[in-house]
Amino acid sequence: MDPVISTTTQNVLQCGGDIVKRHMGYLLNYNDTFEEVKHYIKMMENERNRVQNDVRVAEMNVEEIENDVLDWLKHVDEKIKKYESFIHDERHSKTRCFIGFFPNNLILRYRLGRNATKMVEEIKKNQLLNKSFEKVSYRVRPSIDVALSNIDYESLGSRNKILENIMITLEDSTVNMIGVYGVGGVGKTTLIKEVAKKAQEKKLFNMVVMASITINPDIKKIQGQIIGMRLEEESEIVRADRIRKRLNKEKEKTLIILDDLWSGLDMKRLGIPFSDDEDGCKIILTSRNKDVLCNMNVQQRSTFSIGVLDEKEAETLLMKVAGKKNSMFDVKAIEIAKMCAGLPIALVSIGRTLKNKSSFVWEDVYQQIRRHSFTEGQEPIEFCVKLSYDHLKNDQLKHIFLHCARMGNDALLMDLVKYCVGLGLLQGVHTIREARNKVNELIEELKKSSLLMESYSNDRFNMHDIVLDFLKIPDDLFKDMIKLKILILNGVDLSCLPTSIQCLAKLRMLSLERCTLVKDLSIIGKLKKLRILTFSGSNIESLPHEFGELDKLQVLDLSNCLKLRVIPSNIISRMNILEEFYMRDSLIPWETEKNLERRNASLSELRHLNQLQNLDIHIQSDVHFPQNLFFDRLDSYKIVIGEFNTLKVGELNIPDKYEVVKFLALNLKEGMNIHSEKWIKMLFKRVEYLLLGEINDVHDVFYELNVEGFPNLKHLSIVNNFSIEYIIKSMELAFPKLESMYLYKVENLEKICDSQLTNGSFSSLKSIKIKTCDQLKNLFPFSMVRLLTMLETIEVCDCDYLKEIVSVERQTHTIERQINTINDDKIVFPQLKFLTLQSLPTFSCLYTNDKMPSSAQSLEDQVRNKNKDIATNVSQDVIDTRISLFNEKVSIPKLERLELSSINIVKIWSDQSLHCFQNLLTLNVTNCGNLKYLMSLSMAESLVNLQSLFVCACEMMEDIFRLEDVETISFSCYRILMFSASVIYNMEEMVLSLKAADWMHKYIVSIHRMHKLQALRLFGLNNTKVLFWFLHRLPNLEKLGLAESHLESIWTPRSLVLEEKIGVVSQLKELTLTHMYSLVEIGFEHDQLLQRVELLVIHTCLKLTNLVSPSVSFSYLTHLEVMNCRLMRNLMTTSTAKSLVKLTTMKVSSCPMILEIVAKNEEEEVKEIEFRQLKSLELVDLQNIKSFCSLEKCDLKFPLLENLVVSNCLRMTKFSEVQSSPNLQKVHVVAGEKDKWYWEGDLNNTLQKIITDEVSFEYGKHARVVDYPEMKGVRHGKPAFPDNFCGSLKILEFDAASKRDIVIPSHVLPYLKSLEELNVYNSDAAQVIFDIDKTKGIVFRLKKLTLKDLSNLECVWKWNKAPQGIVNFPNLQEVDVRNCGSLVTLRMKYLLTFSIAKSLVQLEYLAIRNCVSIKEIIKTEDEDTSHEIIFGRLEYFSLTFLQSLVSFYSGNATLQFPCLLGGRVAECPNMKTFSEGGTINTPSIIGIETSTKKSDDIPLKFHNDLNTTIKMLFHQQVRN
Repeated sequence: MDPVISTTTQNVLQCGGDIVKRHMGYLLNYNDTFEEVKHYIKMMENERNRVQNDVRVAEMNVEEIENDVLDWLKHVDEKIKKYESFIHDERHSKTRCFIGFFPNNLILRYRLGRNATKMVEEIKKNQLLNKSFEKVSYRVRPSIDVALSNIDYESLGSRNKILENIMITLEDSTVNMIGVYGVGGVGKTTLIKEVAKKAQEKKLFNMVVMASITINPDIKKIQGQIIGMRLEEESEIVRADRIRKRLNKEKEKTLIILDDLWSGLDMKRLGIPFSDDEDGCKIILTSRNKDVLCNMNVQQRSTFSIGVLDEKEAETLLMKVAGKKNSMFDVKAIEIAKMCAGLPIALVSIGRTLKNKSSFVWEDVYQQIRRHSFTEGQEPIEFCVKLSYDHLKNDQLKHIFLHCARMGNDALLMDLVKYCVGLGLLQGVHTIREARNKVNELIEELKKSSLLMESYSNDRFNMHDIVLDFLKIPDDLFKDMIKLKILILNGVDLSCLPTSIQCLAKLRMLSLERCTLVKDLSIIGKLKKLRILTFSGSNIESLPHEFGELDKLQVLDLSNCLKLRVIPSNIISRMNILEEFYMRDSLIPWETEKNLERRNASLSELRHLNQLQNLDIHIQSDVHFPQNLFFDRLDSYKIVIGEFNTLKVGELNIPDKYEVVKFLALNLKEGMNIHSEKWIKMLFKRVEYLLLGEINDVHDVFYELNVEGFPNLKHLSIVNNFSIEYIIKSMELAFPKLESMYLYKVENLEKICDSQLTNGSFSSLKSIKIKTCDQLKNLFPFSMVRLLTMLETIEVCDCDYLKEIVSVERQTHTIERQINTINDDKIVFPQLKFLTLQSLPTFSCLYTNDKMPSSAQSLEDQVRNKNKDIATNVSQDVIDTRISLFNEKVSIPKLERLELSSINIVKIWSDQSLHCFQNLLTLNVTNCGNLKYLMSLSMAESLVNLQSLFVCACEMMEDIFRLEDVETISFSCYRILMFSASVIYNMEEMVLSLKAADWMHKYIVSIHRMHKLQALRLFGLNNTKVLFWFLHRLPNLEKLGLAESHLESIWTPRSLVLEEKIGVVSQLKELTLTHMYSLVEIGFEHDQLLQRVELLVIHTCLKLTNLVSPSVSFSYLTHLEVMNCRLMRNLMTTSTAKSLVKLTTMKVSSCPMILEIVAKNEEEEVKEIEFRQLKSLELVDLQNIKSFCSLEKCDLKFPLLENLVVSNCLRMTKFSEVQSSPNLQKVHVVAGEKDKWYWEGDLNNTLQKIITDEVSFEYGKHARVVDYPEMKGVRHGKPAFPDNFCGSLKILEFDAASKRDIVIPSHVLPYLKSLEELNVYNSDAAQVIFDIDKTKGIVFRLKKLTLKDLSNLECVWKWNKAPQGIVNFPNLQEVDVRNCGSLVTLRMKYLLTFSIAKSLVQLEYLAIRNCVSIKEIIKTEDEDTSHEIIFGRLEYFSLTFLQSLVSFYSGNATLQFPCLLGGRVAECPNMKTFSEGGTINTPSIIGIETSTKKSDDIPLKFHNDLNTTIKMLFHQQVRN
């Protein structure tokens, strides 16, 4: 019988067996466990060393170590120490076995075995092996306190005044950018750091950042300084986006200091969200050159000059820095200070050198200065630098200093540590930590001597450019450095390249970036082991033949070598292991391979570079391309073919040269066929960035360039292209990785997509920006929207025919499919955050879902019925039938910013729909003329996060917020006043209408207590009583502005008489007068205190004939600006001009009657006028000005004039007879654009050249034209004007001087799309105004058309074999035609064609007078099938002295006049009816005037309708 054992007993026995087995294992496995512990200790040591290596690298990069890493290292060290102690325990020797089986001392063996086993278990349990940290360190944002450290700032009187003025400007909310300029070493950086310190103390900003720009800006480094960390792994665009987002969080509470600008800087490229027309970061710029600040659009009033110190301040600074107060040093201090020429950097440098030195050292320096006298051309600063260098304590410091000089600006301290260790410059130093400490100590010594200075973070150091400029490298510097492998000499003057450089036989890397180089560089060809050679940004002109010997070269950088023109043949081809070749912005005239006598290399040499992986090159389009050259397998390339002026503007930034991307830009000259250049087309498959300019014979980007759909393309830009019609027209997978699309002037683009795309197409698209694509009617078909799940930004500007963002494809549906369509016709942009719509004259809405079929009825029938409904209901309100921008079918839940400008929508949001825009932060609406209100009140309540609202120039707008279902709401003005008198008393700035000013006059009794008020602006005044009531009571008022007031004069003897005895004297500093239409006299001569104004702005004072009388003196005036004063013939006389001793800025613009700025004073003969402080003068749109001053014997002097703008002054052939302007070297022809200038040696010759070259056609905004210039360009084989011909023109005039029969011929018409006003008068030659040929559709922005005294005019619009309707004028608001045509010719029989009349949707005023041959206003013959003309905005018309007029319109179409209030019909003896065949709707008309005389006594006529009224008037006339 088998034994029976219970389960419990079995478990106990099994457990007991395991325990016995475990404890026996301590004895039996002792040796194996002991060895296992030793093995694990070794593994732990390896793991610890691996982590410690990572930590050591991080510490060398001045990074902070993560706490968990430090804790783990400490823990592992303790365990290793514990385990090693166990291994070396002497008791192990007592457990050895005798001969036989049993070991000695079983109990001790048991204990040690048990300890060893527990150690192994502990190691495994605590994961002490194979520890993996994602990262061991982190970067610390450099403290701004380091960048702004300014402990050596010395307070000086001249600097304190500038500091105070900068602080005042910094707090001015109207100033976004401040500029500080002065010569090198004058103390700009030191002063600005003090400004930053004061701003922080006053808590003006949440964040202050400072970046050093230098002569060769490193964008990556600058971005790092701004955001406070290195951004090595990211592209420039990504870095800029990160910075932009970071700064946008702070917005106006951020101060950015950009120090040491040498040229212009693209803020967008850096990521700084700065704009002139909205709040952004406050920015301070410093530069040696004021022109640099002007080019950055820094205003004159926020630009500050820092000059050298005077002798007294220089002496004081020197003695203070040197720590001397004893008078025994005074004489020497005076002489030494004089030598320093007032430069603080020289004074501080020499002062620190002499600090705590004995009188003997002072005497020695003093004698050196006397002996030297700088006869050798050595400048004072060079002497100071040399003196500081000579007084360094030892040779080690001198060696370290020279190495610092070669490292350039803002060098890393750790890099210097590496060089010092590698070159063995630190004696007695053995560890990296010791080396770092020693280098820090040496750096501090060099800072004390002024040879080095603080950088923007404590892990870097800097050297002043002035110091770098005067460093010379000894010729034998490298003779003892034969083991040197890396040499970096960036930003150094190497006009004498040390011959000892040939001793560097082991050199592997040579960097000579941004250097001034000797012409002969052949000696570098002896460095046979060179692997990396860079000349980026240097002035190299040609490569020597000896460079062909550098056959081990792997990296060659010739980028930004603007003077490089020669690379001899057979040099590049011999560098056959070259992997990276950079030639950006170095335009080499490559030659053809067949040219045996060629001077330069050919592109075919690149095919010998079999190891090439990275290429950055710019090739001119006229270069011969070899057919066997392929770059499609390169890891990275940036290839630019052709000329581009937009590569570094806006959206078109070329990636950083070291960024690993595939970038291709093509702008092929006419006649070059891309389809024959297979090597280019092969690049399209892998290209990531693609920029297309003109490429001939390409209509469909997808089909003709890459049918695989550009599988890797991320960014697509197309600019100035005339052939592309579609981006894609195929039902394929396309652009799956595309993130951004930018289209600019793609003039024949009809559609982006003209097919149903497969899933995945455009699925990564985040941004689409389109500008000036005139044929584009919509952006996306309905079916494409579902693919745009990542789209964040839409910007559309200047697209004349764009009607909507989303269109519905025309297609036939089955009944079932129609039902699905109706239920699923909504569109959603789930990620869209930014939407901008600007200058879209035909735009109606974002998406019109009513186009989608809702039944079997065709789309054509729906449109017809829709129009029928409009016609029958127009009497109620035509505009109500229009569609809002957003309707219930549109969802954009994440929209944050909405900008609408110059679009003709009537509503933004539908009142009947619920919209989800709770994330909207910013809403800007400008020049939307059809909007009657912004939004309903319920919509406003839903915008819970709205932070910024801007509404401007919406002329029809009656309300911002409109209550639904409430007709009128009135509030007492007293109840809506939300602030008390005590708040008013503390105001610093106030803007008041007449009504508000009267209220204050009545209720705020103690207004004199408003002692804080400094700025007051009043508008709508009809007398000066309220004005002077304020002026006599505001003791600290400095700025006064008057606007839209009906005053003929302001300051008169009567107005200055005080009615009350009040102890206030008004002392205005700034006076601004705008839109004072009745103003005839300002009255400066009546108030001497008024003549002390410092800023004077006169804007749109239409009756003002001159600024001041001859007796007025403006000795305090610094800024004078006069604009749009149409009757003004001169600004002032010579006597007033002589008083302008402080004037720095003068701007005069849009004053058509001005003949000269300064006129002769008949009572005083003036022989000389010196504008001693004038630095900026702008003369813009002065059509009749002939000269600045016409006096023959008056010498005009402009000693400081630097900026002169003469734009669209067509008759200004000379400046003056006698003038001097020694600092002037250019005349700008466009205000605000510093790169458009002329100079012909002197001012008068330059003005002659500007007139001769007809510059006004290219840049002018207002032009009076005799004839057009010759077409010198070519496009598509035909003569053409330049692309920007008339691109800025707003007002165009023709008069008797013009002999053109066709005023605007068909070849000129396309260039005038931006024209807003056309005036043609007093011409016997003009027969046709607009000649319309076979041209593509054009929408014009013309707002005003005036035709007067044109005796031979035949027609306004002549259709020369062109289809009707191809040209439209939807923005035309005013038409005035007088005295045109004659009884002799009787040719002008109508004014408007049917299609033109239909396009006049904005017309408000129509006047026709004395045009004797006109029979009808609208021509009948060219009617289309729509049977309707809607004059939606016309309020008034005038038809007078039209002897042949029979009717306004004789056709059958319906005429709609929903807004017409009235008109005048007089002296039209043959006008029997208004419209012969069609219906006329005039729901708002009041009556018709029947006399040419304006009189309130003549009653208006109106009977039932216009036709009846006109017929009645005709019959009355016949009876009389």
